[in-house]
Amino acid sequence: MRVFTNEPVERMDRPYARRWWALLVLCLSLLMIVMANTALTVAAPSMTQDLGLSSTDLQWVIDGYTIPYAALMLLFAAIGDKYSRRGALVLGLVLFGGGAIWGSLVDRPKSSPPVP
Repeated sequence: MRVFTNEPVERMDRPYARRWWALLVLCLSLLMIVMANTALTVAAPSMTQDLGLSSTDLQWVIDGYTIPYAALMLLFAAIGDKYSRRGALVLGLVLFGGGAIWGSLVDRPKSSPPVP
């Protein structure tokens, strides 16, 4: 069985065999992004309290997350078109996952009081 196919769908005698795996990978990728955005929204009140942010400052923090994400999406789309969509997806997921793990390991300063 071939991993890649260059044959148009109209000429195929049966559906692409791995289509459900492809759908699963794409859905899990989308789930990662939605969970990250949800985590940012859930963390917003604590960030506002801990850092003393105004609503404008909080909007800048959220935009500081969203704008690089959109810019990187455009970059990886161009990389995927030129080289490999699978490779661009894997590279993006690895970078995103690595950043999420790195961010989760960041320790709070010792001088700040604990959040109830």
